[in-house]
Amino acid sequence: SNGNITDMIDAMNADREISSVFTGSFEDFSSLLTDGIAISVNTASDLTDSCNTIVNSILDEREAVSGVSTDEETVNMIKFQKAYQASARLMTAMDEMLETLINKMGVVGL
Repeated sequence: SNGNITDMIDAMNADREISSVFTGSFEDFSSLLTDGIAISVNTASDLTDSCNTIVNSILDEREAVSGVSTDEETVNMIKFQKAYQASARLMTAMDEMLETLINKMGVVGL
């Protein structure tokens, strides 16, 4: 019957002692709880942002003190690797030329 539904609605709207620190309607309690969660989320988000800012600042200071830039060192490493590969190719070409010269010069009667 509709009487049960209206009784339940009235019970939800009536002031009750929900906990030892709160007395009021279920809607008020729900609203208070939701507001508390929202405030906690915002506080945690602000703390996370602050911590990230501090970490980035510390990393920048460490890099400034050490004087080493990982980006610059990576570029230098690639540059030296390419130079090493070019030198290795040059040595291989010289080795082949010397091998040809020695093998052709040592044969008599050709």
